[in-house]
Amino acid sequence: MTEEVRIIEVSEDKITVEIVEEVITVEIGEDAVAPVWGMIEGDLQNQTDLTEALRGKADADHEHDDRYYTKTETASLLNGKADIIIAAAEGEPAELPDGTENPAEEVTAGIRPNQSGSGDPSPENVRPISGRTECNISVTPEGTTYSISFGEAGIVYGARLNATTGQLTVTHGIVDLGKLSWTRNTSGSNPYFRASLADTKRYAINTQTDCFSDRYKLIASVNGSSFAANANNNECTILSNSAILAIRNDSYTSAASFKEAMDGAQFVYELAETEIYQLEGQEIRMTAGENTISADTGPVAVRYRADTKGYIDKLIAELQALILEN
Repeated sequence: MTEEVRIIEVSEDKITVEIVEEVITVEIGEDAVAPVWGMIEGDLQNQTDLTEALRGKADADHEHDDRYYTKTETASLLNGKADIIIAAAEGEPAELPDGTENPAEEVTAGIRPNQSGSGDPSPENVRPISGRTECNISVTPEGTTYSISFGEAGIVYGARLNATTGQLTVTHGIVDLGKLSWTRNTSGSNPYFRASLADTKRYAINTQTDCFSDRYKLIASVNGSSFAANANNNECTILSNSAILAIRNDSYTSAASFKEAMDGAQFVYELAETEIYQLEGQEIRMTAGENTISADTGPVAVRYRADTKGYIDKLIAELQALILEN
């Protein structure tokens, strides 16, 4: 018999077991022959190891209270599902070796101003600065360029653009140095000119500023005494932990003459508080395999659905390269 056997009761003179739904009682007398239970011989009540093993088992008709799934239910829940790996790439341009034929999850582009010329800017090497009114994102080999106009944001000199959602975060402003109120500081070893930029970002000491000047070289943020002692002629910075623009220019000995000479001079600076504009987002499509995504305004960061095999192959190749290096 192959049915499941379940012990119901064991006493000195009888054993009651259940075979599926049929209950059989076996009488044991003094002259009774010890029964054989499959490979087990002798009195079943003496099989202490079997009794102990069966004691913690559930009944055949027990319930799981919906806490578990059957194999069929599990297969049904997983049907149609696929592994999705969200990978990331960034650069100028961003190289994606393992793309899929899905729109990018997110594409963000940095917006930097154009600055003509080359070399360190100076009064003798003026490098004009121009802003942006749009961002053009190109995808190859898909071959499409997506243009996003900045609309009411106008001319932008520094920003972050989420091309997918259309959110433009303006991070920089521009000022005509001839419009500022200048004073000449003569307390240090080298006099310099200073003016307030109320809405500029404050920088910790020795932090490189994210600013642009058309005629002065930017140096790391320092305090006033350090700037006076160490700044070279035609260098500038935002003084540390302040909203003060400092410029050393030894060609002028008064604030009035310096201010007049600075008429039309450009200085792009990082804002203390960003400005948000909502533009129309774009669905940036890719092709399977290698993709290159670039923007004409600066670096690009991409989050995308990676081809699972290609992504794993890339990780293996990178691991093998590290092993070979070591």
